Amino acid sequence: MNQTEWKELIEEVELHILKLEKASLSVGELFYDAMQPQTIEVFTQYLNGFYDIAHAIAVTVENSEFFAPDLKNNSEQYVAGLFNQFEQMKTLINQERFVSLADILKYEIPGHLEKILSALKE
Repeated sequence: MNQTEWKELIEEVELHILKLEKASLSVGELFYDAMQPQTIEVFTQYLNGFYDIAHAIAVTVENSEFFAPDLKNNSEQYVAGLFNQFEQMKTLINQERFVSLADILKYEIPGHLEKILSALKE
């Protein structure tokens, strides 16, 4: 991979992160309201997308050693954080702790994604 391809990859990942951030806010709002049948379906779609983007970030981090060594050096922090949040969301939905889930979606995940975006841009 050359520098141009790396920049294109980062731009693509950044777009997906921004979409995920926006989706986190929207889906989070659903869990503050009375539970609707479609809420679980929307959350399942969100969770699948979250997992896919987390994997894309993990692969990007793994391949960053030549173009963004600081990102590579901190890979555990970024990737582990995403996968921890993924597991936490699954636990909360199974426990039917919807307000806690909404709080993670609206407040924790966007902040974590912003940190990842900053790291990718360095």
